[in-house]
Amino acid sequence: MTFNEINIMEFAPFVAGGVADPTPQNKAQAAHNQFVASAKALWFCLR
Repeated sequence: MTFNEINIMEFAPFVAGGVADPTPQNKAQAAHNQFVASAKALWFCLR
């Protein structure tokens, strides 16, 4: 995952994470979910 994927969450939350209600809490939760998904994908690929 690139940093652009996380940084764009601030400017275009619907495009970056599918956030329909862009409150700060929702954007933070979406960014967290992206990090978790990336970590799980790497874990499955590298084991």
